[in-house]
Amino acid sequence: GEPLPTQLELGALYRLTFIDRYLKDTEVRAAGSFIDSRGFGGKSLRAGADVIYQSTVHFRAGYVGEDDRADASASLGFGLESGRFVFDFARTFGGLPADDGQRPTYLSLRYLF
Repeated sequence: GEPLPTQLELGALYRLTFIDRYLKDTEVRAAGSFIDSRGFGGKSLRAGADVIYQSTVHFRAGYVGEDDRADASASLGFGLESGRFVFDFARTFGGLPADDGQRPTYLSLRYLF
């Protein structure tokens, strides 16, 4: 039979603490990962940043490198936190289009346990 699809992802997240000296109530995180999807997409790299103001408002930007299924793409988004509720909005620019040929927009509402 066919091999099962598998995905290996190795990543890191780093908080840029030197920003604390320059921007009050602001936190900046940088992230990167390497993904290897056997049988679906191949290998690609991801990188991104999250700027957080007063632990409530998030501004995000990201980049996904080219793989076997799509070209490289970028994304922008923002999020709001209130207690345990989190709202996120994001838009991609490139990569896999939706069925109608448009780039997807993502909305999510989460509750943190």
